Amino acid sequence: MKIYELAIDDNNATQLEFPLEEERELFLILAKEKVSNFTSVTNDWEEFLLLKKEPKIDVDFYDIEDIGVCIVSQRAYELLLPILDNSVEILKFKSDEEDFFLLNVVLTTDCLDKENSVFTALPSGQIMEFQELFVYSDKINCPIFRIPELPFHLLITDQIMEVYYSNQLKGITLTDEEFVAEEN
Repeated sequence: MKIYELAIDDNNATQLEFPLEEERELFLILAKEKVSNFTSVTNDWEEFLLLKKEPKIDVDFYDIEDIGVCIVSQRAYELLLPILDNSVEILKFKSDEEDFFLLNVVLTTDCLDKENSVFTALPSGQIMEFQELFVYSDKINCPIFRIPELPFHLLITDQIMEVYYSNQLKGITLTDEEFVAEEN
């Protein structure tokens, strides 16, 4: 099993925006206070309105305002839904063209092999930089997840990449820097 950091390819892709400033502000508060802290937002969720900015080059994976959330197209949602579990909360946005969905990871996966990984961390355990990370693959239940030591990074398994490539989805970029770990 290979593990990658989910990196959204913003080059030449359509950006999403909130046309209503009040909804934008509420979403950013939810993202900062809850999404980035692995907390459910279901009770506070509204179907916020999202619009595509010009040029409209369709992709299937989006970030919004560079805050590190994962928003997917209707097509990506339908393809990923069968492989996701209850550690991912799926929340719908409204749009003028198609629906979009926020993938909110609400549970962390404690799978880092600290003994064999090479990284620099804060006293709290949060990783600041890494050279090589290893994970215990048998502890990974969902193909999109976060680990406690990298709370602002979404990680995906090769299972997501198989769906991505076999269905010609667009919007993820993989480089050597995004490669996070391989089965130990």
